[in-house]
Amino acid sequence: MAALHAISKGHLRMQLQDLAGQPVALYPGLKSLGIGLTGASMLSQAIYWTERTRDAGGWFYKSQEEWEQETGLSRSEQELARKKLVAIGVFHEKKKGVPCRLHFMVDSEELFALLSDPERVKAAQEACKAVCGNHATKNAGNLQTGMQESSKQACRKPASKAAGKSQAITENTTETTAEITPLALVSADAASKRRPKANGEAEQARQEACRAIWGSYAQAYVNRYGAAPVRNAKVNRQVVDLWKRLGAEAAAVAEYFVSINDSYLIRNCHDLGSLLTKAESYRTQWATGRQMNGRTARQLEDTQANLNAAQEAAARIRARENGGVRNDNPFLR
Repeated sequence: MAALHAISKGHLRMQLQDLAGQPVALYPGLKSLGIGLTGASMLSQAIYWTERTRDAGGWFYKSQEEWEQETGLSRSEQELARKKLVAIGVFHEKKKGVPCRLHFMVDSEELFALLSDPERVKAAQEACKAVCGNHATKNAGNLQTGMQESSKQACRKPASKAAGKSQAITENTTETTAEITPLALVSADAASKRRPKANGEAEQARQEACRAIWGSYAQAYVNRYGAAPVRNAKVNRQVVDLWKRLGAEAAAVAEYFVSINDSYLIRNCHDLGSLLTKAESYRTQWATGRQMNGRTARQLEDTQANLNAAQEAAARIRARENGGVRNDNPFLR
């Protein structure tokens, strides 16, 4: 009976995947940022692809149709979710390539900083409320009077039947503009209000420095190994720690580190953890232009041992010349 039950469960999963598509992982805690279930679903899927992209900067491409297939979000739901994610600073968009396509990137450093600071979480929630209000007001001009209220409710509550109808109309009215312009939020004033006060010039400088570190390291890694290094939450923290320890020199040291021909580092494929373990030592090697591996260290050790033996022999010769009295003072020789 248990075997039959196991078979039926497996058959159920296969049938569901055939009819409803692959299941999507969701980080429920992301909803606390004020982005709602749609925003959390989109951000969770974006995190999934950020960890798998080969782009050194973490960028990946995904069409509107692909988003819908993977998350089940309609065009209008995607647009609102993207606006919220951009508003709180954890989601970036840019057009590139030929033909020109909209690419996406999750700012994991900003996301971790946001989730770890309750005050910034509150600020993110307020920013999302503002986006939701702007979205409803913008769409209200295109909707019939009876549908305006249902459009506003779509930002606050699960969509009712009336809201579903207004959503379909919104998809038609926003389809053209979504393909033409990236999702930038309305004005410079609104953009300045999105970020909490703590995220000022110093925070911006830190983020740029960490991106430079990762960019230098990743490019050197690709050049040496022919594949992009793994980027995940642990690696992101290591990049931040490296910046704290080496400052502005960290990017150059990270690039130099990948070029070191040391058997231990090669076995570990020059992982960032190894760099962080002896960051100051590798910084000295970078500054002097002299790699220090196991063989080099042994050579220096042998050289020093030979020098010590020569000095000892010279001291014994001088002692015999002085009548058996050894004089180790170099100033009296």
